[in-house]
Amino acid sequence: MAILLRCFPQPPFRNELAQRNRGLLFVDPDADSIDAGMKLFFAARDKAAGDGTRAWKVTLYAMLQDIRMLFY
Repeated sequence: MAILLRCFPQPPFRNELAQRNRGLLFVDPDADSIDAGMKLFFAARDKAAGDGTRAWKVTLYAMLQDIRMLFY
């Protein structure tokens, strides 16, 4: 996991994930939801043989399935 974190810096990715949460769900994300999104991204990236594009699609797909999207 340490190699992946060096390849994809956390602070810019955390900021991007937080912005997507605000943009899609219109809520300020807490640290736990950002951490969960990061774990999902890195797990999906591991499963996709390092394909960051595929991992980002999986992460966004999971965000779109959030129950708060129904109330938008």
